[in-house]
Amino acid sequence: MPKKPSDHNGAIFNEVWTALDKGYVHFNKVPISWDSVKKIYTPVFADSINTQQVYDSLASMLNTMLQDVNVSLNSGFATSYYSERWKYPANFNKGLLEQKYWPGYEQTGGLLYKVFDSVGYIYYRSFNDVVSDEQMQVVIRRLKGNGAKRGVIIDIRDNAGGDPANMKVFFDHMGLDSNIGYDYTTFLYEIAYKKGPGHEDFENYKGAYTEKNSNLKFPGRIVVLTNRGVTGTANVFTSAAKSFNNVKVMGDTTGGGGAVTSSFELSNGWILTYPSARMRDGVGTGLENPIPPDFYVPMKKADEDAGVDSIFEAAKLLLVKY
Repeated sequence: MPKKPSDHNGAIFNEVWTALDKGYVHFNKVPISWDSVKKIYTPVFADSINTQQVYDSLASMLNTMLQDVNVSLNSGFATSYYSERWKYPANFNKGLLEQKYWPGYEQTGGLLYKVFDSVGYIYYRSFNDVVSDEQMQVVIRRLKGNGAKRGVIIDIRDNAGGDPANMKVFFDHMGLDSNIGYDYTTFLYEIAYKKGPGHEDFENYKGAYTEKNSNLKFPGRIVVLTNRGVTGTANVFTSAAKSFNNVKVMGDTTGGGGAVTSSFELSNGWILTYPSARMRDGVGTGLENPIPPDFYVPMKKADEDAGVDSIFEAAKLLLVKY
């Protein structure tokens, strides 16, 4: 049933503070105690301030105190979220790719693909773009049929995440073909859900795996291209892809923010979204953290000015040479 809108700004602030107090999972990384945040900000939300000021104050509190790319506030007239993307080089030029690399591409669903010098290339803009198993099989068959024998580049630069179900479709077709005898179950990550309102009330971590399967696999080895614009589900994908012995990550460190998120509707209709489970890789590193590549390769300005994508070319060279 619809909630009765609150007439008091302080009540809206308390809804936000309480929802996070019970559900947010990274208080172990917040610079000050959450109780202190309540004391500091309660006086700000006097009934004398207007709706815009309430939104701006909440957004400022969330971005300053939590600094979490998975925390957002959607008021209907604006959405606030934390980002450090602007601090780093782009290491991605979509216009260059469209002009110099993508002409003649094919597209199936959300996957744009082409073959360069016996190397397959797939660009995936967002994990919110639905990819079915059938579509992935079409792409792999087309790549193989067009001569992609050396391997495949999967370009997820500037991919801000989305639906984890699409991530699973990729994993089901990664690894080596079972007919050469190296197919096996692959560990991806571990996840711990909250079991109570306390800041450290968590269930035990449980592993997520890609089961051994006979699915059609990408040809050869795989290089995943990343930059600081890779966040959320794309960040999880980057970490988990490293679990496959035929996968390397190249480009820049990701932007972090791998998480399962939950959303809470405030009584005024605004939507608060926050991470509601902890995720980590096989050595215990939280997937909310940025992930370094196996090979750091920046975009060189001289290359870019000459119409060359430095990161793509380095990945292609790696696959062709070895």
